[in-house]
Amino acid sequence: MKKLYLSLGILMLAALCFNSIAWASEASVFDDAEKIITRAYSVCTGGDCTGNTPANPPTYSIYLEVRDTSGNLLTPQDPQGVSVTDITKSPCTTSANCDSGLTCNSGVCTGTPTFNATNKFYTIHNNNASLPDLSITLDPSTGTTYLFCTNGGLMVMEYSIVNNTIVNGACDNRSNGQNFISAPTNLCTSGTPSPSTLSASGPWSWSCNGANGGSNATCSANQTIDGSCVAYSTGLSSPPTNLCTTGTPSPSTLSGPGPWSWSCNGAFGGSTVGCSANQLINGACVTYTTGLPNPPTSLCTTGTPLPSTLSGSGPWNWTCNGSNGGTNASCSAMSSALPDLMITSFQGPGAIKDGQPFNTYITIKNQGVGAAGTFSVKLYWNAGWRTLYGAVNTYTYVTTNFTTWMPIFSYAPNTTTQHDTFITTVTVNSLAAGQSVSLVIPTTISGIATHSSYYEWGVIDEGGAVTETDKTNNVVYQGFSCL
Repeated sequence: MKKLYLSLGILMLAALCFNSIAWASEASVFDDAEKIITRAYSVCTGGDCTGNTPANPPTYSIYLEVRDTSGNLLTPQDPQGVSVTDITKSPCTTSANCDSGLTCNSGVCTGTPTFNATNKFYTIHNNNASLPDLSITLDPSTGTTYLFCTNGGLMVMEYSIVNNTIVNGACDNRSNGQNFISAPTNLCTSGTPSPSTLSASGPWSWSCNGANGGSNATCSANQTIDGSCVAYSTGLSSPPTNLCTTGTPSPSTLSGPGPWSWSCNGAFGGSTVGCSANQLINGACVTYTTGLPNPPTSLCTTGTPLPSTLSGSGPWNWTCNGSNGGTNASCSAMSSALPDLMITSFQGPGAIKDGQPFNTYITIKNQGVGAAGTFSVKLYWNAGWRTLYGAVNTYTYVTTNFTTWMPIFSYAPNTTTQHDTFITTVTVNSLAAGQSVSLVIPTTISGIATHSSYYEWGVIDEGGAVTETDKTNNVVYQGFSCL
């Protein structure tokens, strides 16, 4: 655009030559630089246009139109159209003091005259000129067009009338095709960005729209993405499938036992991070079904043994500790060098009297390979028979698990009509492997009825003080009758 300004010399010249201006109801001027023809004309738009009614004189509107050298009317919207700007800077106090379409800014009228898109003309005066006479001229040195008209006095308007400049939209290469953490702001080097501002998260796309027939440009930018792992605070029973909160996992899927490792790859200049997850491990014991001659060294199928090594003569106890949230397991192994206590002989009289003392003869052998520490020998009697124990012989071993048998011998009646009655107990301090001990136990049984049958029981180590290879051979019984 050419800089347009009011030429004081032109105004003075116009004032001096006022009487010599060629006045008419229309006038035109050709701008050779812009190759346009500007025509101004007046039209009676109010009052008595015949002039025959002095009380109602005619009033005029003054219009301006612009054509190319082919005679085509040009509009601001045409790609090859024109732009008309009022640069008169007429003084004003409000916009009501300004011509049509202009506004009062900082005490002067500025803006573009109102354009009639239907008839393709600009309104200069809207029914407020008292005379139709006007004249138009061009200062080729500045490109300023002067419009002279009269409204009780000389009025001089200045206009910049130039061809529209074709504007091709162009992306700003500081942003287009680049990577950003946040939305770029430098969008276009020419043209109008659409949208004018971008959203907070990318990727971003926008256009730089051209003007006056110019082309549009399509632009884009990517958001920088840093890789970020999904964090697993505890172990997993299977490979994780949710790997990255941002970024692309590599590998995309995991398999096999843990621990697992992968990376979350950033994009568009973002960083890549390494990730990992542990496998949940439950502790599990190595099971030993028979006694061992030495402390076991293989302790856990999974998990970490605590303690890590065992010593001593056994039995041995350890823990297989899980990890990454897994459970712990308690483990044990028996020594093959354990004792095995067994009653090899159990004898009392076949018949007794109620309350009459007698001796019970009992022989106990340690048939194991390890020494037995202190243990008890207890005697009980009861009436009747439990089918759990099988047939009655002179004396019989009760081949049942010791822990199952123990509740039967109680000091109160059990769930059946029969009950077991404690007689006495003796203590054996120790018994070496392969050795036997014979005991004579003074015994008295009271509360029995004549001509009735009963059973006397011998029980070794009822409290389980000695760890043995076999607890099912610690109980025997023998029948007797009351005289």
